[in-house]
Amino acid sequence: MEIFIYVLLGIIICILVVIHLLKIRELQEANRRYGEDRKAVANFLNRFAHSVAMAGGNIDSTMVSLGRFIVSTIHAESLCIFFTNDDEKTMDAVTSIGPFPSMTAFEGGEKVDIASILERKFVIGDGFFGKISKNMKPTLVGEYELSESQVEAGIKSLMVVPIVLFDEMQGMICAVNSQGVSGRFEQDDLELFASLAVVATLSKNMIETYSQMADQQRMQQELEFARQIQQTLTPEEMPNFAHLDIFAHNIPAKEVSGDFYDFIKIDEHRTLFVLADASGKGLPACLIMIMTRSVLRAICSRFTDMESLLLELNQYLVQDTDMARFVTMVFCLADSSNNTMEMARAGHTEVLLKNEGGEVFEIVPEGPAIGLMPNDMGVSFDTFSMAMQEGFCFLFYTDGLTEAENEDGAEYSLPRLKETWCHHEGSSKDQAMGLLNDIQRFTGDYPQSDDQTIMIMSVSDLYRD
Repeated sequence: MEIFIYVLLGIIICILVVIHLLKIRELQEANRRYGEDRKAVANFLNRFAHSVAMAGGNIDSTMVSLGRFIVSTIHAESLCIFFTNDDEKTMDAVTSIGPFPSMTAFEGGEKVDIASILERKFVIGDGFFGKISKNMKPTLVGEYELSESQVEAGIKSLMVVPIVLFDEMQGMICAVNSQGVSGRFEQDDLELFASLAVVATLSKNMIETYSQMADQQRMQQELEFARQIQQTLTPEEMPNFAHLDIFAHNIPAKEVSGDFYDFIKIDEHRTLFVLADASGKGLPACLIMIMTRSVLRAICSRFTDMESLLLELNQYLVQDTDMARFVTMVFCLADSSNNTMEMARAGHTEVLLKNEGGEVFEIVPEGPAIGLMPNDMGVSFDTFSMAMQEGFCFLFYTDGLTEAENEDGAEYSLPRLKETWCHHEGSSKDQAMGLLNDIQRFTGDYPQSDDQTIMIMSVSDLYRD
């Protein structure tokens, strides 16, 4: 009996030793596979990073490279990558690598070639891929789990890994058949495949971010170019005109402005003073401004009366822009030969006149915005003419001044502009900067959404010999 017990204990000890050795071997094998997988992932990331750099931010090229690298890393025969659409209900196949089976093997019905696969939408939750994508879990489909149509299509094993980021479905990747003798994938292959599949989402997001940054950089370059052009078109010096002290200033709300002012010398005695506000903001408004200024300068010397000039300018802009793009403008034609001023408005803010006593009046000749409607719709422009008067000051401005808001949402307003101007004296520059400083105090640090442009013309020394 004792011998039997010793023999039994010996057998048990041998079994335990064998189990221990097998465990050690299993751990060694696991460590070896882990090392190989880690090396495979590292090699994959290095090669893929190089490919992304070479692709230059092209997402289609990047996905093709991604697919090829995954195929070579997991030793699959073929692979297809799907991404969800913005509706979050459907997926598109974005790239296919290798002899990917006909969709008949997955969805049934008529045979669908690869070109059609890449144009087809898959509803999340429906069909083979749709159901797996809804579960959001890596899936290994072995030999005994394949459907009859999948076996007929030559599929021996397949892996499907949903791509999930922040608990949101981003897409999925399907790999078909191992390149090994059996053609079947193992659980280790699925784990490696799942780790590589995460790169697909990160890559897609990275490329989209890169593309957005590139677009923003291009936009910044375009804005800088437009800003430089605008600076060259803005008069650097105020004109020297008999009996008029002139000052103008523009504060853009963005990098470039849709407001502009200009001084156009027509002949020895006449100068046209212009202040305008193009519809919209930023670059589009700036481009309209540049076009309007160019056309105006090209045609203004041909006309002897203000209304004909505005009608011609209006027709040019109607032909070259749509009705969503227009320009409000105010004009003042000063003539030193007889000391007169002729004014016109095209949908613009009122002209303000301040007399020697500090009283402020509004001058409001009627006329629509330039480019808003064609001349054959009955467009006309009123003008207002007057002789220069000693001590008179004229204020031209864009609505960015009166509509400037503070943090409480209150606007600076026309009444406040008029009231403040009454108490400002001195040169045209002193008056203009005094108004702008008061607006700045009113708005504080609250950001402004509209450009601010001002021009003041003061009559002085009218009767000097």
